[in-house]
Amino acid sequence: MGITTKHINGTDYIYFGYYDKTVHAKRYKACGPATKSESMVKAVKLETAYLERRKMELLAEVGRVEDRLTVMKEKIRIESHDSNRVSRLE
Repeated sequence: MGITTKHINGTDYIYFGYYDKTVHAKRYKACGPATKSESMVKAVKLETAYLERRKMELLAEVGRVEDRLTVMKEKIRIESHDSNRVSRLE
């Protein structure tokens, strides 16, 4: 999504657009008129904060997937070890 400009009633405004997972919809935060540099500063700060939150969420998700993979590998190792032991007994 990111930073965008909307033309409203003859004036350009800067908005920060993002995806809101809580309502499963696109959202926009008004940052001010495009003619003011403070508007872009506000938009960049909003985008940075949003990306930092997403980064933390993604790192947590990667951790959960890696944990599942570790459990699966251990299960496969145990099953392989057990089947090798049974083969030797036969």
